[in-house]
Amino acid sequence: MKKGMRGMFLAAIFFLSVQGGALAEQGIATTTMGKVPVKVVRAMKRNFSLKLPAMGTIQYLSKVDVSSEIPGILSSVRVEEGDVVKKGQLIAVVDQALLKTRLKQARALEEITEIALQKARYDIRKTGFRVKAAEITMKKQEEKLASQRSLFKIGAITQTELDEAMIIYEKARADYQEALADYESLQAKSAAGRVEAAARVEKARADVKEIETRLRKCRVTSPIAGIVAVKRKWTGEYVGGGDAVIVTIIETGSVYAEVDLNERDVMLLTGGEDAVVVADAYPDRTFHGKVTLISPMVNMSSRTLKVRIRVENKGLILRPGMFARATIFAGRFKNVVAVPKQALLKTGNGRPAVFVALQGVAFLRNVEIGLQKEGMVMIKKGVKPGELVIVEGQKRLRDLSPVKIVEMKR
Repeated sequence: MKKGMRGMFLAAIFFLSVQGGALAEQGIATTTMGKVPVKVVRAMKRNFSLKLPAMGTIQYLSKVDVSSEIPGILSSVRVEEGDVVKKGQLIAVVDQALLKTRLKQARALEEITEIALQKARYDIRKTGFRVKAAEITMKKQEEKLASQRSLFKIGAITQTELDEAMIIYEKARADYQEALADYESLQAKSAAGRVEAAARVEKARADVKEIETRLRKCRVTSPIAGIVAVKRKWTGEYVGGGDAVIVTIIETGSVYAEVDLNERDVMLLTGGEDAVVVADAYPDRTFHGKVTLISPMVNMSSRTLKVRIRVENKGLILRPGMFARATIFAGRFKNVVAVPKQALLKTGNGRPAVFVALQGVAFLRNVEIGLQKEGMVMIKKGVKPGELVIVEGQKRLRDLSPVKIVEMKR
C-alpha cells in the first residue's frame, strides 16, 4: 500500500514537471508553483441598453389642403398663417346670397306641390265620402220600402203611399249609382295625376335638401387640428374649379423627427424602439417617442438610412423644420450577464470566448455575445452570474491552465 501511494506521488511530480517544462518552452511566465497570475472580475447581472445618437429635422405628420366644394366669392377668411386651429374650426365662408334665394324659391315650390298633392287626395276622399253617404241613404230607403210593402199587404197604407216610398227609393239608388260612377271616373282620371304630383313633391324636397347641403358647405371648416402653414386665398377672392384651396394646414399634435443612421446602427433596429428627442430651440425639454419607420433605401452618398421617430407634440411647440437631436434605445435588457469587453478572446474558429477561473484552473468558454456599451459586453450564453471571468493575463492561457488570482477587479 505504501509503495502504491509513493508511486502515485512520483507520477504527479513527474506530470507537473513536464507541464511546467511545456509552459516554459511556450514562453508562458509562471510562478514558482507553475500558475499564471491573472486578474478577474465577477460576472454580474445588470440592465443593459444601447443608445444610438442621431440628428435630423422635425417634420409634420400630415397636411391637408382645405378647399371649398362650392364655387363662389369668399365673404370671409377667418385665419392667418401661423394660427393654431382646432378640428372643425371655421376657416372661411363662401357668399351664400344666391343659394339663400334659390332655397327660398325651392321651399315655395315644395309647398305648392304638396298642396296640389293634398288637394288631389282630398278630392278622392271627398267623393268617397259622398259614395258612402249615398249608399247608406239607399239602404235606408230600401228598408223603408220593404216595410211599406208589408203594410200595404195588410191594408195599413194606400197605393199612393207605397208609390211614394218606391219613388224615394229609386231616387236614392240613382244618387248612389251617380256618386259611385263619379268616384270611379275621378279615380281613373286622377291616378296618373296623383303619381305625377307625388313625384313633383319628392323632387321639390330633394332640391331643398341639396341647396341646404350646399349652404352648409359654404362654411369651410378644418378637418384636422394643426397650424395654418400657407394661406392661399383672401376675402373677396373667387374659389372654384382647380383653384379651390384656401389654406394648407399641417397636423402638429403629433410630429416626427426624421434622422439619419448609418447602415450598421440601422441593423440593430426592428421598429417600435423608444427614443427621446431634443430640439435645439428647446434644449431643456425632452420629447418621448417611438421609431415608426425605417427606410429601406440607402442614401448612396452618405451611406445612411432615414429613420422616423413619432413624437407627441404637447403644447404644439415643435414646428416642422426645427433641428433635432435624438437618442434611440436600440435594446433594453434587464438582469442580463455582462463582462468587460477586454475579457473577450477569439478562438481558432473565430468564435468569441472567455476564460473562467474555477478552483485555480482557467476554463475556456465559448460565449454568445449581445450588445456592447461603455466597455461592457452582454453575454447571452456561456457565463453564469457570479463566475470569475479573467480580464488580464488571459492571452497567456490555454484551456485548463493553472492560474493564480492576484486581483479581483470591480
